[in-house]
Formats: sequence, structure tokens, C-alpha cells
Amino acid sequence: VIDGSLKFPNGTSQSMPSRPPDAPYLELNFPTAAGMAGTFVPGTYTVSLNTVHNGKQVFSLALPLQSFPAAPVFLEPAALGAVDPAKSLVVKWAPFPGGSAADYVQLDIESADGSGVYQTDQPGVPTALNGKSTSTTVPAGILDPGTEYHASLIFGKVQLGSTDGTQLVSGDFSQTRILLATTGASSAPILTITKIGDSEYKLHATGTAGRNYLIEGTASLLSPSWQSMVNYNGSPAGFDFTDGVVHGEYYYRVRTAN
Repeated sequence: VIDGSLKFPNGTSQSMPSRPPDAPYLELNFPTAAGMAGTFVPGTYTVSLNTVHNGKQVFSLALPLQSFPAAPVFLEPAALGAVDPAKSLVVKWAPFPGGSAADYVQLDIESADGSGVYQTDQPGVPTALNGKSTSTTVPAGILDPGTEYHASLIFGKVQLGSTDGTQLVSGDFSQTRILLATTGASSAPILTITKIGDSEYKLHATGTAGRNYLIEGTASLLSPSWQSMVNYNGSPAGFDFTDGVVHGEYYYRVRTAN
């Protein structure tokens, strides 16, 4: 997506500026529910997107009357503060009040920097959790030892539609977010940088054997737009990568790629 616009039911439009390549979505935040309700009234909204490879795409979304579900409630939250990453994790929650198979539930786990680590399926996918679901299992080996994450549980009253094969989702969602921490010694990857020439830098990255990692770079930390540079598999010897591109100023990071 290059940029786009959002047309409101009353005919007015709001531009949607271009976004960093690593941003998963455009998010608009409001300090109060009343402020959001006053801006996004029930009705049909038109989303126009200018894309790099598929030209202009136009979608219509019907925003229903606001009927937010009750906030999700994690069961056994204390257990999520001491998770053994070598074992599968069963996450449980209280039933979705009035929930049905047509409703939506999602568990999302992010690292401290906001990178996605684990997520159950999106609305419309047959294997997605629904309003009757009360638990899901995170496979062993997904989480790193000695690491803190944020776990979000979402309840949604959704409407599904499609345009030219594209899945469209609108609805009302409630979310509860808590801290999730794993036991054991931290195996977070470490990145070291050595200058080997006037414009060349050698990067050495560690990692746990069997895990997949990603080295990324950005020209600014003020408003970073992280660009993927190379994937590698963790090993006792680590991984070496040489960046031969001339940068006036550049920053690097390494993270788990799941």
C-alpha cells in the first residue's frame, strides 16, 4: 500500500498517509469512546488504497451499531508469569458472554518491541477461534526462555464480506492485554558490529539452535522504518553478514522471526 483515503457515510473523506513497510495496519486512537463514536458513526465506509502492484483498490465496509463485547478475562493469569517455553502452553479464558460460533476470539503474543510472535487465525479462516472457544494451545518452542512478552485476548462481534476475493471484516472488538514471561536463562540474540572498511560493516549475530532470526536495518531511530536484510538460523557459532552498502547513518537490530 502506497497511500489511500477513507470516505465516511456523510460523504467526507480522510487521507490515509503512506506507512512504513513493517507496519501491520493503520491505527487511529481516540482518548474517549464518545469521541470515537462521534467520528465513526454506523453506516457504510469506503476504503480506497493505492498499491504498488495492484493499482487502485476500493472496498466498502459496513460499520454496525456499536455493541462492544465484555472485556475478555484470562484464567490463571499468574501461570502466564512463569511459562516454561520448552512445553506447550494452554491459555484459558472465561467464556465470551453471549458468544456464539459467529463471533470471533483471537490470542496474540508480541515481543517487548511489538514484533509478532504468535497469533491465532484471522476472522473468516475456518480454524479461527470463535465465541464458544475458551482456550488455545501455544506450541512448545515458540517462546524464548527468560523473556517478557505481551499477550492480548480479543473478543469480537464481526461481520464478514468480500470484494474481488479479498476478505473484509468489520465489527466491534474488546481487548485485554497482560504480561507473559518465560522461565530459564535468556537466549535473546545478540548483535555485534565491526567496521571492516571505509563503507563496509560486518555483523555477527547469535541465536538459539533451531530458531529463525531476522536482521533488520533503518536509517533513523526517530521514526524507524525497519527493512529486512537477511534471515538466518541460530547456531552455536553464530551468523556473519557483511553490509557493503554505503550509509550516511544506519542502525541495525536482530529479532526472532516466527
